[in-house]
Amino acid sequence: KFGLSEKDKFVCLIVRDATYLNTKFPYQDWSYWNYRDFDIDNFNLTAEELVKRGYFVFRMGKHVSKPIKSKNPKIIDYANSDLSSDFMDIYLAAKCTCFICASSGFYGVPYVFRKPLVSIVAPLMDIITTSENILVLSKHYFSKKKKRNLTLSEIVTSRIAGCDRTKKIEALGLEIVENTPEEIKDIAVEAIERL
Repeated sequence: KFGLSEKDKFVCLIVRDATYLNTKFPYQDWSYWNYRDFDIDNFNLTAEELVKRGYFVFRMGKHVSKPIKSKNPKIIDYANSDLSSDFMDIYLAAKCTCFICASSGFYGVPYVFRKPLVSIVAPLMDIITTSENILVLSKHYFSKKKKRNLTLSEIVTSRIAGCDRTKKIEALGLEIVENTPEEIKDIAVEAIERL
């Protein structure tokens, strides 16, 4: 029904935003995790590039803030589809060629099926390093005092990587900055080229 044949390759993409937790658990204030959210618009370039390389792209998720902006029939906004179901979520994650996950707990599903995974994380301590099939990209840690992004060694040696609350990060004079569309596209292309 989505227009794929048995031979078509596809990539799944899930992008964390505040809507899921706010919908499922409305009694709790989740703003302490705002720095972990992403804007789906920053993934359009990636989706379009993957289509150029012969892939369909399924935008996954449940309770998302906005649709993925694309008129391309090979970019499927499955998160907002009437065909979405819990079973289909598992099926797509198990059958995809590669899975791109931006700070969502759903990464565990393609991980269990040993699918190549692009993990875009915040905080840095969420890095998954248990397989050579996992590529990792972290959001940037911008120091307001130094007026630049911190290096990996600065983040790790000062224990900033373990900060997991927005207020703690702000108290350290830091801002967690989302990756550019080009950075996201580059790591997705690297994952596909490795295949």
